[in-house]
Amino acid sequence: MTRDVCCWSNRPTKARAALDGGLTPEQFGLWLEQESEDAFYRLSALGRIREVLHLRPVNADDKWERNDLNDVLHLYSAADYADVVVGENKACT
Repeated sequence: MTRDVCCWSNRPTKARAALDGGLTPEQFGLWLEQESEDAFYRLSALGRIREVLHLRPVNADDKWERNDLNDVLHLYSAADYADVVVGENKACT
């Protein structure tokens, strides 16, 4: 559900993405519903970021701090290329 809201809530954008990918809008809609979850997770940084951006708001006890989004975007991307990533407890657990 979040993938629809997050990535493709705008129908003209969805149609353009389908055409750019060589698919019909219907084929792209099927891919989005059936295969996109696995595809996002294969792109490790994007999969991690998407998961955190989905799971953290669902957890009402977890409050976002000013720098949390910055930590998520940069630390999780760096984790794919670095042997060691250092961050605050909240960003690294």
